[in-house]
Amino acid sequence: MPESGIRRRRLTQTTDARARGPGVSRLGTRIRQDCQEPAVTTIMPPPTDTSAPSAAASLGAQHPAHEAELIPLLRTQIDAIDAGIARLVAERARLSQRVQTARVAAGGVRIEVGRERRILEQYRDSLGDEGVAVGNAVLRLCRGPVPPADRMALQ
Repeated sequence: MPESGIRRRRLTQTTDARARGPGVSRLGTRIRQDCQEPAVTTIMPPPTDTSAPSAAASLGAQHPAHEAELIPLLRTQIDAIDAGIARLVAERARLSQRVQTARVAAGGVRIEVGRERRILEQYRDSLGDEGVAVGNAVLRLCRGPVPPADRMALQ
């Protein structure tokens, strides 16, 4: 049976990582060995049927003390997700810096306004109107300081 693309990719990445040696990414940069990615797991899945009262909601209505006991666990999961988001944004910023450097070296502009608009549309589609604020914050963090001459194009 042929392997799926994801399985094949994982096997390839594992093999490639062994060939590169420990602490070296696919791009040849050093990987910090002291960082461990916390596992993000959801113990209580969200209710699937929004029209019927969920088991968790009815359990909470019957046993409010049980719901209160879950708060530390749920907060731990939220903290793990927040840490993951911060890591992903930092990685996005590094990649964005490389793209900007390559674009300028090739004679182009550092910031491509049309692409940023498409990115903001994706945030809006995924998260609603409030997603635009999230997208703007991510873009601001990732593009770095904007020279005064470029600020007008972004507004």
